Amino acid sequence: MHRARAHSLNALVALVVLAFGAVACSAPDDDGGPGLRATSDGALVKAGTRYRGVGVNYFDAFYRTIKYAGDGTYDDGLGTLAAMHIPFARVMAGGYWPSEQRLYVADRAEFFRRFDRVVRSAEQHGIGLVLSLFWNVATVPDLMGEPVRAWGDPTSRARAHMRRYVRDVVERYRGSPSVWGWELGNEWSLAVRRPGEPEHRPDVAPDLGTPAERTAADDLTVDDVRSAFAAFRREVRRHDRTRIISSGNSIPRDNVWHDGIEGDVVSIHTYGADIAHIPEAARVSRDAGKPLFLGEFGAPGPGRAGEADLRAALRAIERDDVDLAALWVYDFPQQPEWSVTAENDRSWQLRAVASENGRLERLQGR
Repeated sequence: MHRARAHSLNALVALVVLAFGAVACSAPDDDGGPGLRATSDGALVKAGTRYRGVGVNYFDAFYRTIKYAGDGTYDDGLGTLAAMHIPFARVMAGGYWPSEQRLYVADRAEFFRRFDRVVRSAEQHGIGLVLSLFWNVATVPDLMGEPVRAWGDPTSRARAHMRRYVRDVVERYRGSPSVWGWELGNEWSLAVRRPGEPEHRPDVAPDLGTPAERTAADDLTVDDVRSAFAAFRREVRRHDRTRIISSGNSIPRDNVWHDGIEGDVVSIHTYGADIAHIPEAARVSRDAGKPLFLGEFGAPGPGRAGEADLRAALRAIERDDVDLAALWVYDFPQQPEWSVTAENDRSWQLRAVASENGRLERLQGR
């Protein structure tokens, strides 16, 4: 999660022209199959019916099982979401650090045994999942012993790993009614930096599998990210023709148009003052004929400290016809100032999201 700032509609417009959209459109006729589909006129549909909804980021629902094999607490968490009428969760679908994702390489059967349990739990509780396959932009290149810019090289080991992982995950779960969509990663657009900004290179943690230092070869360019986005989309579409595909991008940094960065407006994350840009993003996405996924929004602080911001975001979601949105963050103790559970002093946020879903359902006539 990043709290990036944007100050110009031009920045948002520039994002539309990326090689693939944050939500890739399917054919206009929906066959009622599993997951979310995007129609040619820019609407989301589920089981043949227009869909709008607000869920949560359950960032570590699967990740906690990678770190601790016997951790099954996600099941209670998903059950609580179902009981509170929260329809879906955006989930990191792999390890955050290279040492954690190595389980997939070393013992694929065990990796998917743990993953299967999470997906089955979501099915049993009727919770949808948006699976973000490569959350941390540096994880795969680090795992493959390459610099981060390997994402821009179609012949790199990182790209080969991406294709293999996409194939394994998508083919395994494309029949699940709980898998609503696929996402490349988290805020890769913010990883694109200008030369001379080494302080913004990916984190270094050699004990977790990263190199001991970063160099200019770890500085992603616009072309690297655009190429990786397009390759991810192509690979997903080989195995799943219709579910939505998200880039996972945030709202652009305030210098984005000066850098010539082209992301995708359909996927945005907004916090604080950036909530004011939701109407702009909604208008640009409608002009582009694509749905808008507000993949992160929320408010930090104890109790109701952030209530004004959260209520403002929910009003914008309803008023500006945002298709899909996800609160940051459900049951994530590592971020106590953000974590929302049904029991802590921020539980009112889940109730507010549930109430908003009720209003959206009435608006859709569901």
